[in-house]
Amino acid sequence: MIKSNDEVKIYFVSIPTHKFLYIKKYDSEGYFDFWEKQDKIPGQDCDTICGLLGSVKDKLNGDDGVIGK
Repeated sequence: MIKSNDEVKIYFVSIPTHKFLYIKKYDSEGYFDFWEKQDKIPGQDCDTICGLLGSVKDKLNGDDGVIGK
């Protein structure tokens, strides 16, 4: 176990009801490896997936909690 003198801050944040989407590629080793592998699958490249996710109604839009329509 690592000992630390850093303070741990815990807080709760209320956010509006939203949809959660998760994409996982089990054989990927990190962010860039994920997209390199996705780009080789027709219809699952970065632009296509990001466009699809961006079109989802009632998604959280960034860290500000503003909902995109």
